[in-house]
Amino acid sequence: MTRKSKNEPEDEDDLERAPWEDGALTVDVTSVPAEVVVKNCLSDDLPLRLAYIKGLASAATRANKRELSKLLGAVEPLLDDEALGVRLETLQQLQQLAKLADSTVSREEVEEAVVDALEQQLRPSLDPSNSPGGGSAGTGALPLVRDALLAALDAVCGELPAGSRNALLLRLLRAANAALDKPLALGGGGKASGDASLMALSLAVVAVRHMDPDRGGLAMAAIGGRLCGHGDLRVREALAGALPQLYGRYAGCPGALEQMFETLEPLCNDKVWSVRQACARVVSELSLLCGRADAGASGTPLTPTLSPPTPTQQQQRADELQVRLLRRLYLDTLLPTKSQWVVTAAREQAGAAIASLRPGGPVAELLPPLLDAYCAAAAAVGQGAAEVRRACAESFGDVVAKAGPERWPQLQPVFVRLLASNDPPTLCSLVASAERVVRLLAAVPASGGSSVGSGGAVSGQDCGAGGAGGGGSVRRGEHSAAAARQVVSGPLLEVLRNQLHLVAPAASAAMAGLLEVCPVELQREVLQLMPQLCEPPAGEGGRCGDWRPRLSLANQLHAATRAVATAAAAADAAGGGADATALVARCALALCGDPVWAVRWAAATQVGLILADAATPTPPTAAAGASSSCGRAEGVERTAEEKAGREEEDRAEEARRGPLDGEPSGPCPNGSPDNGGSGGPGGNGGLRVPKEARDGEGGDGGDVGADGEQGDPRVAQGAEAAASSLADPGRAGELAAAGDQAGALSGLTERQRGWLDLVLRRFGSDGDAGACGQSEAGAAGAGVTAVRELAAWLRHAALQGTRAEQALAAACCQGAVPR
Repeated sequence: MTRKSKNEPEDEDDLERAPWEDGALTVDVTSVPAEVVVKNCLSDDLPLRLAYIKGLASAATRANKRELSKLLGAVEPLLDDEALGVRLETLQQLQQLAKLADSTVSREEVEEAVVDALEQQLRPSLDPSNSPGGGSAGTGALPLVRDALLAALDAVCGELPAGSRNALLLRLLRAANAALDKPLALGGGGKASGDASLMALSLAVVAVRHMDPDRGGLAMAAIGGRLCGHGDLRVREALAGALPQLYGRYAGCPGALEQMFETLEPLCNDKVWSVRQACARVVSELSLLCGRADAGASGTPLTPTLSPPTPTQQQQRADELQVRLLRRLYLDTLLPTKSQWVVTAAREQAGAAIASLRPGGPVAELLPPLLDAYCAAAAAVGQGAAEVRRACAESFGDVVAKAGPERWPQLQPVFVRLLASNDPPTLCSLVASAERVVRLLAAVPASGGSSVGSGGAVSGQDCGAGGAGGGGSVRRGEHSAAAARQVVSGPLLEVLRNQLHLVAPAASAAMAGLLEVCPVELQREVLQLMPQLCEPPAGEGGRCGDWRPRLSLANQLHAATRAVATAAAAADAAGGGADATALVARCALALCGDPVWAVRWAAATQVGLILADAATPTPPTAAAGASSSCGRAEGVERTAEEKAGREEEDRAEEARRGPLDGEPSGPCPNGSPDNGGSGGPGGNGGLRVPKEARDGEGGDGGDVGADGEQGDPRVAQGAEAAASSLADPGRAGELAAAGDQAGALSGLTERQRGWLDLVLRRFGSDGDAGACGQSEAGAAGAGVTAVRELAAWLRHAALQGTRAEQALAAACCQGAVPR
């Protein structure tokens, strides 16, 4: 135990501090004997009590039977202490005692003491007749104490065995119902009645997390039904907001949601606007509960004599409940109300309500009026319109997913109108959802479907997935390009150009996805944003600014490189590929010099992945498969027949071609989400690098990339082939000498050092750069140029760089060849 020295300077602000603040008294609670803890917890010295209370639970684990009884006996007086800080700290120790009960000499005694102490604190707060005063009865109405009591109850219930937990909660349920039966319980007792009712409601919200519906859970949730007519405005508002928590676990229980509607309907028609506003704010959450009404009950029905409902009956019940909520209460009651505050809250829920619709009957019946309400909300003006537009923008992707491509002509004006806003959150939400919207619009049913919309889109009949050859893939690519032009070009591209400072976080996070779904001409426009996003803030050197968008962009460099290379190969755009890959490489080098170390590290890791793609040959059929899947829709994958045929072709090609001598025979696992790669079917396609540039010999160029699949057995085989280059003293001499002098590189594994030597030998020299760059035109030559720029940086960092640059070179190797 140490006290603050008198010679220490006083605080600069000269404010009066509590005696336990600023380290006035500190105690090593892990070594103090239990008897000392008990003695000082009951001391009259407040700082002493506060210091030793922190060691109460820890001392219980070291105490014998007699000492444990004394420790537990000190809990009750501490909970009734006049000092609020002592009571709050003791409630924290109750939670710790419940967690450490197994470590004491008597678990049952500890659990019993914890349950009794907590129940004694909760009961007075439920009684509306308690008058304000000292002790637990008077301060239990304080929000700070009420929150601490409920947090302790939640934590203790999570640690208690089922029997003790259910017994405690059922006793509290009976106490709450008994308190509500009193004459002053429903608003006649003024503020004390409201405080007690709020405590009963909060207790029910916590208790239903730990109770089964047939073991008191629905009875506990029914407390809300008794409070819907409470005279205190605070209680009704809190009840409306708590309905999703009260019935969230019981949505599939027969009769539970019907019980919820009995509480909700009076609140939606309440005479006070703030109560109706609270109801409007939870419409989407309640709609999701109604959609889960067919998930099956977690307990027995409320009426045991009835047989369990069939799946068809459960689905019909879920549809009826959702129509009842969204049609009668939302569209017909809350939206047409006279209060602008209620209307604003209801409009904010329009997009989320559409996203919560169940497929089938509710969609056919409710989607048209809900879409009309959503479009009207996006055009809202006046007070609260900014919040409504933000909510519409956040849910725009979900609305398109539920409405489908055939509704795009109705939603496109909404998209344009929201983009005309100067509100940064609204614009960021739209930029973040652009990739998803493109994929949704590019989704074409297998049997053909309606067109995406006007403005150059390709119809579903023309772009179906049929065709035995590559014609279907080409048509799908055209359909995806048309969808990208409708979404990305125009207003969205203007926002990215002219208001990039407002949407930089979203644009950085969405960069790789946008590049993947855009055709070549749009890729060039989007890529022009990357240099601006890579730049640190202007001003004196070393300023970091908001570095998180740059970190997000650095983590997508590998995926961006694959996207531009795949699009260039698919479109056979000779000049476009050169500019795109070189621009991404320059951005990668710029981020490797960022003032923030985390950004530099992430960029160096991505450079390793890019170089790993360039140094790893991939069969042409695999790269072709990657190119054909550009613009795939989210959640829409190739059929099982296509996958099987593609895998069969890959195996046949690999068996015919075999691994190249001295080269890795398979891709590096770059598609892992941890590495920032773009995994999944069609998410690959690396730089096209001629074979002369890879191994210094004549031969045909090939698509160099990685399949992005984890656990590929060819990975270890390729790494061993790269590491085998160390056996040649002429190839490994320079790197070995550098490794002896560089502490950061000395930590690399043998496989990583072999890969580094392999990359530097193939791409690190400048002598034959011109010859290799001219060996193939277009995207292939661009791949060589970009790779050589990155390899030159890696050579300098590894062999001549500072200690920090060598650490970045090590990060590059670790990204390419994980341990």
